[in-house]
Amino acid sequence: MSLTIAPRLATDRPRATHRPRVPVVMPRTVTTGLALVTLDVTGLVSYGPAFRYALIFGVLALSVMLDVHHTRRRGGGITTVPFILLAAWLVSLWASALGAAQWQPNTLVVIVTFLMIGLGAANMWLPGRSATADLPPDAPTRFSRWDTLAYWMAAIFAIVAIVDAATGVPGNPVNLLGHERAFVAIYLLCLPRRRHSWIVRVLVALAMVIALVQYPAATTALALLLAAAVAVIVRRTAYPIGLTFLATTTAGMLIVTGAASALLASFYEVSGRIDNTHTRTYLWNQALEVVRQSPVEGGATRVSITYLANISGRITYVPTHNSYLTVMVVGGIVAAVLLIAGLVMLIIGGLSRSLEERRALGSQWIPTLVAVSMTMYVNPVVDKFGDSVFLLAVIMVGLASLTRSTESHPDG
Repeated sequence: MSLTIAPRLATDRPRATHRPRVPVVMPRTVTTGLALVTLDVTGLVSYGPAFRYALIFGVLALSVMLDVHHTRRRGGGITTVPFILLAAWLVSLWASALGAAQWQPNTLVVIVTFLMIGLGAANMWLPGRSATADLPPDAPTRFSRWDTLAYWMAAIFAIVAIVDAATGVPGNPVNLLGHERAFVAIYLLCLPRRRHSWIVRVLVALAMVIALVQYPAATTALALLLAAAVAVIVRRTAYPIGLTFLATTTAGMLIVTGAASALLASFYEVSGRIDNTHTRTYLWNQALEVVRQSPVEGGATRVSITYLANISGRITYVPTHNSYLTVMVVGGIVAAVLLIAGLVMLIIGGLSRSLEERRALGSQWIPTLVAVSMTMYVNPVVDKFGDSVFLLAVIMVGLASLTRSTESHPDG
């Protein structure tokens, strides 16, 4: 018995090749988030009638669902669990407080923000389909138009931010790129390269420079430095978790030894700013006192998340200036632990991906998420809807890149 191998003819069809899976981008969610943040220059997102919560909630939820619908599930869904549990926990506490007719309207923003994140995380478990599954390998991606729209929306945000920063009152935080939302600029500065995308980065960089001149905030400077360091780690090393742990430990030592406080005091002295560290300490003590009264479940919506304090020489009601404490005041230690667990799992999950995946997408959202995690320690990111609305987009992009995938095709 002999085995004859027929020669391959030029007309034979080539065997199908495996098309690689890549982390999914969520252009609808990012575009919607940027549009809402840009509209906040009018104050309609952070402030305004209560029905805005339902409107913004619906638009963002629809954006997330549409993005997830055009993807396929893959491993890593466990990362979504802390965010789902956090949303369920806060909603149950809010319902209990509402039933007892004991609630404060200004705490509702915390409930709504994490309810949206929880529902968005739950969407990651839904079955989906690849938007390009039935297309030939040389077909343009279905996401190309939305990707382009996201870049255009980023450019519009940058232009509005430049105008806002240039016309703002010197000495006061600018609306769009204040220290609470420097992470929005970081996300845009780390945009993946494509034709003419450098224009967006230049516009964002210009807006950041003007914002820093108008209001030289230590938080903004630290967020930019931290994001730059993490971006290098994410893109250049095969062992990002170890280096990130080393960098975190070093930062912790600077805080424990008092070196961080000395550097912060020097920054305020050079920039001519008033050091509000003592005010933050006072606010944190006020929040901790509330937590001590009800450490497990917190105050739900029975307590206010703003306190009377001296901020830059003015006596006014101000937020806690620590988003983790704010969440703890509203939802107790349980809520704070779930939030921190979700953020840590999200960052570690992103750093655990391959170098190719980290360069493709993680080099944008991982530095942003690390920066916003630091910002939340000293600023009220979740206290105003305008600040927290893009936090949702960043978390959703991170969760999607860990739990969903789509087919890789050339951009059309």
